[in-house]
Amino acid sequence: MSPTGPVPYGVVGEAPLLSEGIEELAREILATLGEIVQRERPQSLLLSGGVDTSLLAYASSRYYRPTALTVTSKHSEAPDLRYARMVATTLGLKHEVVELTREEAVSLIRPVVKVTRSFDPMEIRGSIPLYAGLLRARDMGFESIMLGFGGDELFAGYPYMISMDAKTLKEYIEYISRVMDFFSRKLADSVGIRAVEPFRDPRMVSLALKIDPTLKVREVDGKRYGKWILRICLQGVLPDEVVWRQKENIGTGSGFGDLGSYIASLVSDEEYRALTSRAKGRPRDREQAYYLKVLLEEVGGIPQPRPGEKECPYCGAGVAPERAYCRTCGSYPV
Repeated sequence: MSPTGPVPYGVVGEAPLLSEGIEELAREILATLGEIVQRERPQSLLLSGGVDTSLLAYASSRYYRPTALTVTSKHSEAPDLRYARMVATTLGLKHEVVELTREEAVSLIRPVVKVTRSFDPMEIRGSIPLYAGLLRARDMGFESIMLGFGGDELFAGYPYMISMDAKTLKEYIEYISRVMDFFSRKLADSVGIRAVEPFRDPRMVSLALKIDPTLKVREVDGKRYGKWILRICLQGVLPDEVVWRQKENIGTGSGFGDLGSYIASLVSDEEYRALTSRAKGRPRDREQAYYLKVLLEEVGGIPQPRPGEKECPYCGAGVAPERAYCRTCGSYPV
């Protein structure tokens, strides 16, 4: 079947044949994404081989073929690479693999911390492969790159969302749609490349909020899956291994799951004692201590609350009043 052909719908695991309403909804999702990518026409795509970026790859390949980039570690197996290759091969996309050593990954921490003004290990670890992909796209001459941020938040991609009941999930997605924010656009701006995030487009957000949560989380063959309706958009187009792939965070997927322990080894006992003696913003471990050290050197201190913001009780940074998570240190709840 041609990758640009119509999406075939049918049996999902042992589920019954999909109803006409589900088929129509899947087509609407693809049409909305298609309108967005045709308007923005990003030249490249950061492809992890997960559901979100695979769907963007398919939605765009129906009209044109962006160059796909996948970031991996040279030292550890990167699950993303196998799946991304399947997607790129199936859709006929040119595929660039960006391999980083641990030392190269560490060299990116300083610019990432400077831009994000954060010492949250989860945020920094996740931003390293993103930043590497942005740099490679720019160096290849691309002016724009497509990213999959927002899909997990709007379509229940995180494991903790899968266990929520339908009412709680609906309310949570409505809340997170108002407060979700990512460092992706700031990082892209810092290297001079335009980030295109179709899932964050107002039309896609509006559509996602209208979709019943029971179409976002469903059980298939005894397993509960988030982003069910997005998977249906890909069924029969991409290999089942991609369609039903379980969620992996960007660090693990790119092979940098062990990067934290390596970074921790770069902090001396003396530095760790000095940083943990701080009144505000004491690091929880050596990895976070390294990020805090870089933040203090690059930014000069922890960003203070601006007018209208509340203060994080852990690090003293400013937190928007509607947020419960401090993006500076990672504390939750705030």
